[in-house]
Amino acid sequence: MTKKYDAALSFAGEDRDFVRQVAQALELKGFKVFFDEFEQADLVGRNLIDHLSDVYQYKARICVLFLSAAYAAKPYTRLERQSAQATAFQSEEPYIIPVRLDDTEVKGILNTVAYISKMPPEGVAQIIAEKLRLNEPAGLRTEDAGGGPTVVARFDGLFDFDQATFFKSLEKFTDAAARNRIPLELRLPVMLQQAIEIYRIYAASADFNSPTMSADSKREFIQHLDQLVTYTERTLAGLRSLLLAYEDEHEDRLRQAVTAFVEARATAIAQSILAHRPLRIPPFDWEGRLRNIDVMHGLSLLCGLAYNSHLKGSELYIWVDVDARLRDRTSFATTRIYLPSVILLANRSWDARLSNEQFDKFVCPQLLDTWLEQGRPVEEFPHYGYFVRRPDALDFTVRGESAVGIPHFSVDPVTRKSVSKAVQALRDDLRQQATKENDPDTAYQLAAMGVPRLFRDGDALVRDIVWSKPSA
Repeated sequence: MTKKYDAALSFAGEDRDFVRQVAQALELKGFKVFFDEFEQADLVGRNLIDHLSDVYQYKARICVLFLSAAYAAKPYTRLERQSAQATAFQSEEPYIIPVRLDDTEVKGILNTVAYISKMPPEGVAQIIAEKLRLNEPAGLRTEDAGGGPTVVARFDGLFDFDQATFFKSLEKFTDAAARNRIPLELRLPVMLQQAIEIYRIYAASADFNSPTMSADSKREFIQHLDQLVTYTERTLAGLRSLLLAYEDEHEDRLRQAVTAFVEARATAIAQSILAHRPLRIPPFDWEGRLRNIDVMHGLSLLCGLAYNSHLKGSELYIWVDVDARLRDRTSFATTRIYLPSVILLANRSWDARLSNEQFDKFVCPQLLDTWLEQGRPVEEFPHYGYFVRRPDALDFTVRGESAVGIPHFSVDPVTRKSVSKAVQALRDDLRQQATKENDPDTAYQLAAMGVPRLFRDGDALVRDIVWSKPSA
């Protein structure tokens, strides 16, 4: 059964400042931590003896004891330690992780137990995180994984793909020719795993099966759970496709493509989980991370791709709707994708030529997503390997919509109005310039749409011109 907390921290009040830094560092790494300052609303009114005993004995994957002279003297820390020891006594895996803040001997903690000491809070948090990863529940595995080693795709936080673990585990499989047989494992972010488990428990509960919920609502909820399973399975299949498509390329390109694809799919899962949360299930702690994404019931890679690009300092709102095709127009059908408008602004042309990095981060994840959602064979995706090696072979034709805002993000009405006015003003400027120059070719070229870029602060607008050719 999924535990409520990854780690429960037991400490004396005198050591709070140190422990707070450890708790905050673990939280940033995506772990759910029991630290009293994070639980103040929940603790108010509770019988603390019963509640703390329950937390330290049953609710966490590991218990971290911060040992000191103050810790040895406190009655509450003694209760917490004894509760943790009751679980440790019955556990085959280490449950108690001692952190020594001084040389005080604490009753019940043997000198033979390895402990953490003489480290700053960040170092302590790093070791605890590594311990949690060792005991992390197994994820979804490919059929050839069996019980042996796998290439593990996991996350350090809600959307932070753990590149180091993935590529370190990939080093064990050096035969590139056998990449179609490398055993893979996908571990969704812990918060999403816990949310999905909560949904499964709810679907089997009396509340769900009561007559107060309509048959349609029940059916949609069950369908959503099934969709999450299918989407996760296809994400794992997508990892295989990327290993095959990039096998002749440098690791840094594979790193960029895998990270963009997996993080975008995880974000799509998170957003879909929130969209389907029943009112009887309380809000999740991580919902604030997605506060500016509109409720959407589908699983949209583009939503995740744009949002994660924003988190990494790229554009969020304005992406351009284009048709991508091979330049000689013979090898594969036209595919609809989106590109950040900053790419076209930088090229000052709709005929954007992509760098390897732009292809890996923005185009390849979308091509793969379309391929997977159409249910096409994973082993045939390396057909796109030609474009991995030659991203400049892709030709982009702007669709009639020209520039569109990603509809999945909440933008306040004032900002929307500002964007609209800026775009209209640019159109007017272009028309006036074309008329003034009295040049038909220039007039066609200037029949473009100015695309404003929304900066991360949501306020500043930069006007620029995107040069466009007339439609063929």
